[in-house]
Amino acid sequence: MIIVEVIKNENGELVISDGRFEIACLLTPLKGSQRLKVGTKIKEIFAYSSSEIEFLLLENKEERKYLIQKGDKAFEYVLQGEILCKEKELIKVSGFLITVEGLPSWLKKRDFVRFKVDRLDCV
Repeated sequence: MIIVEVIKNENGELVISDGRFEIACLLTPLKGSQRLKVGTKIKEIFAYSSSEIEFLLLENKEERKYLIQKGDKAFEYVLQGEILCKEKELIKVSGFLITVEGLPSWLKKRDFVRFKVDRLDCV
């Protein structure tokens, strides 16, 4: 996960890529005069205000596809991916590893889920 475009440095707005998909997100916290640079690696992504988390019953491997769909608002997305670690609430969406708070307790590792986020924050 690397920065491929800096939209507004003063607000920490950027675009990151996993080599397949690109997503717009915010770098938080942005420290004073910190300058964002294309090519910088991103360590973690956090889903801010996730909702509509749904389990996807997928019958075969071909149906297990990642989805990154832009929403109507500036940083809003609908995402689909695989739960990698239930305890850490970590979901893999293509090459992005996203922490999503509030996963339903009955979900388990390797389940595929679809969910909506108001914003993605990265560090």
